[in-house]
Amino acid sequence: MVVQAELAGRGYYRGPINGVIGSGSRRAIREFQAAEGLPITGRIDESLIRALRTGELSAPPEDTSKTPLPSPTPSAPEHDSPPVALWVKGKEGQQVLSPFTGGIVDVTGFPSGSEARCPYSGKIFLVPTKP
Repeated sequence: MVVQAELAGRGYYRGPINGVIGSGSRRAIREFQAAEGLPITGRIDESLIRALRTGELSAPPEDTSKTPLPSPTPSAPEHDSPPVALWVKGKEGQQVLSPFTGGIVDVTGFPSGSEARCPYSGKIFLVPTKP
């Protein structure tokens, strides 16, 4: 809910502040990431949190309510790519932080961009490119 509230306060998010990260929240995240020069992922990640914590207000995006956006069809589920993990600096081997739990995961032998399963949550994430 904190991310939604921050994005709403900056004029990027116009939906309910309920903690559910749906298409409106992801659109607001992408717009904020673009305005801040961050990688545009539509996901809550370390760089997004860091940018929201700075307190500096960037210009909000233009009001898109004038041009109606097509609504997704309920029968078409969204297929988002898995989130990308973050490298752990100063560690031996190839270790990343799980984007789900923050736990350290050894990804030795996994090529960059491949999918790996978080041993803590069982969810899939992407191995980042080498630093």
